[in-house]
Amino acid sequence: METSDDTEKKKVKKTFPESWLNNEEFNSWVRRVPYDATLFHCLVCSKNFNCSSLSHVKRHANSMQHKKNLTENTFCSDSDKIILKKKSFRKKLFRQQWLDVDEFRPWLSEVPNDPSSFSCKICAKVVSGGLSQIHRHGKSVMHKTNFEKYIQMKEDELNDELNVLNNEEHMLFEDQKKIAEIRYAALIAEKTIPLETAKIILNFFQDISKNPKILQSMCMGRTKCSNIISNVLCPIEMKRVVKIIQNVKFSIFIDETLSISKEKWLTFHVRYVNPDTLEVHSQLIKLMDIDTTDCSEEKLFNTFEYEMWKLEIPISNIIALTCDSTSESSEKHFFFKKRLEELCENIIIISCPCHSVTLAMNNACINIPETCEDFAKKVASCITNNCKRNYIFREFSDCFQERNYILLKLFDMRWLSHHMYIKKLIEFWDAIECVLSESITSENIKSGENLLCVMQSVDTKAYLLFLQYSLQPFTTFSAFFQSVETRLPFLQSKLLELLGKICSNFLKSEILDELDIQLPIFNSTDNHKPLVDIEVGKECEDYLNQLLNDGYTDEVATIRQNCLQFYITAAEEICEKLPINNEFLSTLSILLPDVALSNKIDRQAVFDTLSFIAKTMLGTFDEDNLRKEWSSISIDFITEKDYLRKLNFDDMWKHILQSRYSTNELKYPVLTSLLNSIRTLPNSNVDPEKILSFLIDTKTKKRNKLSSSAVNATCVVKSALKSRKETALNMDVSTEHLSLMTSDKLYLKCLKKPKSSQLQTTDEEGPDTAGPSFINDTQT
Repeated sequence: METSDDTEKKKVKKTFPESWLNNEEFNSWVRRVPYDATLFHCLVCSKNFNCSSLSHVKRHANSMQHKKNLTENTFCSDSDKIILKKKSFRKKLFRQQWLDVDEFRPWLSEVPNDPSSFSCKICAKVVSGGLSQIHRHGKSVMHKTNFEKYIQMKEDELNDELNVLNNEEHMLFEDQKKIAEIRYAALIAEKTIPLETAKIILNFFQDISKNPKILQSMCMGRTKCSNIISNVLCPIEMKRVVKIIQNVKFSIFIDETLSISKEKWLTFHVRYVNPDTLEVHSQLIKLMDIDTTDCSEEKLFNTFEYEMWKLEIPISNIIALTCDSTSESSEKHFFFKKRLEELCENIIIISCPCHSVTLAMNNACINIPETCEDFAKKVASCITNNCKRNYIFREFSDCFQERNYILLKLFDMRWLSHHMYIKKLIEFWDAIECVLSESITSENIKSGENLLCVMQSVDTKAYLLFLQYSLQPFTTFSAFFQSVETRLPFLQSKLLELLGKICSNFLKSEILDELDIQLPIFNSTDNHKPLVDIEVGKECEDYLNQLLNDGYTDEVATIRQNCLQFYITAAEEICEKLPINNEFLSTLSILLPDVALSNKIDRQAVFDTLSFIAKTMLGTFDEDNLRKEWSSISIDFITEKDYLRKLNFDDMWKHILQSRYSTNELKYPVLTSLLNSIRTLPNSNVDPEKILSFLIDTKTKKRNKLSSSAVNATCVVKSALKSRKETALNMDVSTEHLSLMTSDKLYLKCLKKPKSSQLQTTDEEGPDTAGPSFINDTQT
């Protein structure tokens, strides 16, 4: 608080006296300042000054600046102008051309939203004023000091960059290549890219880099990449296959699949023959998202039928349906099969032979003690899930000269999938036993003690050795039919071969010579070999003989009895679950080269069988032309028989059916139609089953926010490329692809999901830009 003494000490400012306006010496240019009585205004200099004293006014009048302004300028004596001049007096605005001045360019910058100020990037300071203030700041001591530091820092950075560039430029080509490889490997590690794709990615960019300008001008982000897959690649792939199956017969695979996010999908997968190339293709049309709250049999079929209608595919073109043969799947798809049989007159329902064999094998393994399966499932996890035990396992493997450390894990799969695992288990038997013993001693774990107890039981290794032998023919059979090549004409012969191998292990030779496939034959003890003669494989037999020498007579008898029951159950299951007596499938063998190209058989009798196949597959057909074409084949290809026999089934018939007359007409049009229908029949459902692996690769825990349509598009494109045996490098990019790369088509707006099902996404992940769900959406 100020005192009276402090107030008195303050100087009282003088105000503008009216007498100055009457003074002839300066009344022409001095004026009162309306808003401040302590100031006077000079019209000549356009400035305000303090009213200190009259001498102060005279001093200004005699100043060089005032005299200079008085001679150079004219002024208005109107008092109103003083107010106007005061109001129009403004700070100078920042000009863009100042940024081009060499002296200012390194540090001067404009201040956003403040045109009367400038910023110094080096001093990190904002200053008000115009050009004079810029000059003044540039000459300040602080700015000069900061500028010197800035120049030194830039020189150091430039030297470092030049050193790197000079070093790389002067390096040998081989060293430069190694540097690039190191950086590429670092990128693979940084972005967690699968190592097996490193070569594919490198080949792709090496191909693009043939024109460096294209590579430099490319731009790709998450949204654009997703939209190209959903709105360009997927619609064209769908359109390509739909256009074909609208006019030809095809088989369908129907299966339900769950993704990692518990979404349920109906797999719409087809197998067809391209009429132009005669190539067989197995391809995904669409993954249809199913409402998990309502996935009844009728709902499934209605979803499928609606999709067929949208794609304008005649449902009568369906020639075969393949599905699993489990009781659960059969019951669930009963309505589906029934409706298809009503709509498609000649449809053939085929149970997957690979799946049926797996079920037969699984049921046969019921005769093997459960302790063996439990041991096989748990022992790998016990070792591989613990770092210490895994290390000890490797050490013991080295001691036993077992260099392949891969110990497969066994989960809740059927025994047929376990053959390779069991081979590994036996291979590492000694090393596993040592690891379990060490874990009990050092860690005192009860699970290891239980596993070691089972392992040291004399029958455990015997059963595993037996399974290693007995599972082999089932694995071979299944692997043969897991192919895109047409293998169905071989099904009957392969089934009889499999059954013969199983029966030869436990049936007497005289029974095998006159084998009549009837279930009582397998159960009758009169038809069985003596128990000691039951075939269990050489390794298992040697092990059992060793046990007999050690006095385990009863245990060996029990093991042999269980092995016998295994064979009996396997034979019964094969006859029950597989189409071993199917009349239609048995007739397809006449299309194999030994019959189709032979002149030594009664071709008329064979034609009757061919006619039966044609009626089953086609319904109505030109019988006379089919007879002529069938008869001429054995004559037209006499010189090529040996060559054709070496080809697989598809290549042989492609070579035959592509024959033409001199007029370019097909020689065998009816046979072509029939063989295309037969080659359309699926061997197994392995291809749609692989869609599950596509889903697992596409929608992982880290990519769980991918939309349903984006997942569908990715799987469709991947399936199409695999079907045509193409890659991203050699795929055909047509003008139709390019026409969809415009902004209005590439960035189609999608229907928003209901709020209840919406997931919150970050800006980084972008919008859900899924493509159209069917072909008609992309038509313009």
